[in-house]
Amino acid sequence: MKILHWYPNLLRGGAVANGVLGLSHSQAKLGADVVIATASTTTEPLYYSIERPKDVELFEWHPRWFINFQGRGLRILSRNTIKKLRSFEPEIVHVHGEFNIDNLHACRIFHCPVVLSPRGAFAPRLLKRGVGLWGGKYAYLKLAKKILYEKVVAFHGLSPLEKVQIEELLPTSHVYCAAQGPNLQLEKYLIPGVREESFDAIQLICVGRLDVYTKGLDYLVQAFAYAVKRMQGKRLCLRLIGPDCRGGKEHLKRLARSLGVLGQITFEGVVIGKELIQALKASDIYVQMSRYDGFGQSVCEALLMNKPAILSREIGCISYADIEDMSHIRKVHLNGGEAGDAIIDFAGRLNELNSLAKFHSSQLKTIFSWESAAQAHLNAYAQFSGSRLPAYSN
Repeated sequence: MKILHWYPNLLRGGAVANGVLGLSHSQAKLGADVVIATASTTTEPLYYSIERPKDVELFEWHPRWFINFQGRGLRILSRNTIKKLRSFEPEIVHVHGEFNIDNLHACRIFHCPVVLSPRGAFAPRLLKRGVGLWGGKYAYLKLAKKILYEKVVAFHGLSPLEKVQIEELLPTSHVYCAAQGPNLQLEKYLIPGVREESFDAIQLICVGRLDVYTKGLDYLVQAFAYAVKRMQGKRLCLRLIGPDCRGGKEHLKRLARSLGVLGQITFEGVVIGKELIQALKASDIYVQMSRYDGFGQSVCEALLMNKPAILSREIGCISYADIEDMSHIRKVHLNGGEAGDAIIDFAGRLNELNSLAKFHSSQLKTIFSWESAAQAHLNAYAQFSGSRLPAYSN
C-alpha cells in the first residue's frame, strides 16, 4: 500500500512530529511504501533533531508565498510542488495535527481517501480557549467542515478519550482508535528499572513543557504542597523537566513559594535521550495533571519504564480499557486534594506498586507498541482504499 503522511510542521519537531515519524517507520517495516510530505523551515526542531528514516521517503516542499487567515498562515504551494506530490500516487493520505490551515491543501492536491488525526486538537477545553466563540479555531472549523472534513473517509483518535471527543464534535464521522509507541529516539534506552532504595526524599517527576494551563502544573504544585504538609516521617521532592513556556517557570515558582514548597521543587529544563531515561529511573512516582492531552507521550514513556503514576483523567493514553485494572496507575480528577491524597498513598507503598508495575509491563508494551499501531492503521486504511465515501457529512 502506498501511504503519504501529510504533516507540514514535521521539521519543527515536537510530539506530533515524533508520532508521525514513528508511525511511518513502523508501517514501512510492515511492507508499506511510505512518504512524508512536510514544509521546509528555518526553525530549530523542538527537543530532538529530526532523524530522517532510511525506509521512508521525506519530501520537503518550499512555500511559494503565505496568506494570513484568522491569524494563521496558509503556505501556498507552487504548481511544480503539487505536480510532484501527485506523482507519488498514494492510495491513502493521512493528515496529522489540527488546527493547521495547510491541511486544507490535502483534499485539493490528492484524489484518494484521506484519513485525519487531530492529535488532541478537538479537546473541549482547548476549543474553548481564545477570544470569542472558540476564537480563530471556530472560524477554521467552519472552513474545514466545508473543504476538508467532507473529503475525509475516517478520523483517527489516539485514545478512547480522543475518539469520544471527535465523535462529539463531528457526530456523523467515522472514527477509529489506535495508540502509538514511545519516541523512536528514546526507545533504545527504555529499559525499565526501579530506583535503588535510599534514605533520600521520595522523588516525583513530571516531564513536559512548563505550560501551566495545558499541563495542569498549578494543580500539580498544589497537590504536592498538600502532600508535603501531611506526610509523616518522609520527605518529598518534585522534579519538573521541560522547557519554559510563556513564563510558566516564574508563575510556578511564585505559587510554590506561597505554598512553602519552593525548596523541594527543581526546575531542570530540557533533558532528552539517555539523560531523560536516567532521570526517570532515579524517580519513584510519575505525576501529571494535564487539563487536556489527546495521548500523553511522556506518560506513555514513563509507564513503559514501569513507573507508578498519578495522572489526571484528561490524559488520553490511560483511557484504554486494559489499563483500568492496573492499580499502580491512579486516575484523579483535576483537584489538588485528591491528587495530594494519591501522592501520600503511593509514597507509603512503593515496593508494592513497583511489583504491580513490573507485573503489567508486558501488557503495557503491547498497548503502546509501534508495530501494533502501524498494523491497526493499515487495517483501517484497507477498509477505505479506493473509497470515495466521506466520514463526515455537514
